[in-house]
Amino acid sequence: MKPKNFICIRILLSIGLIILSVSNIRAQNPVGKLTIQGGAIQFYVISLNHYNDGVSLSNWTRLKIKYTSITENYPFDWRLSIKSLETHLMADDPENPDLPLSNLVLVDENVVENSNTTHTVNTSFELSNTYETFISGTATGDFEVNFGITYELGKNTPLINKSWGYYYTILDFELWCSHTP
Repeated sequence: MKPKNFICIRILLSIGLIILSVSNIRAQNPVGKLTIQGGAIQFYVISLNHYNDGVSLSNWTRLKIKYTSITENYPFDWRLSIKSLETHLMADDPENPDLPLSNLVLVDENVVENSNTTHTVNTSFELSNTYETFISGTATGDFEVNFGITYELGKNTPLINKSWGYYYTILDFELWCSHTP
């Protein structure tokens, strides 16, 4: 069983890395900010309903992407990529096998953008331990996008014959922007 403090430290390190990567965005003096609430994903699989119907964490992660450009209004592309810091959904009990990341589905919720950007959600997104684009867009000037992510475990792949217990993973988010003057 991994201590809860270890999970908290990994979350803080991931957020720190995100802040560093946002500060390294290639552009002419851009200012970008990514705000995340709910980057640790935790599931308790303990009932027959969970095995048959899966478990959902509705709107568990809330994200806000805010980008301010100090230059002219050049069009540019942006994308938010997500990966798991683990290769599997980890089980807290060493007796239980880990679950494949493919058992976890991410669904966008309530995407709201301002008029300076458009967005496209990757409907074929599959969580893995390498970055994959979850949402992307094209913007001109300052923009803001707010949305949530719902996590569904066992909805597409039933959990029948899997061990009951506590499963978790920690997500890492990467924001990328590129100006094309």
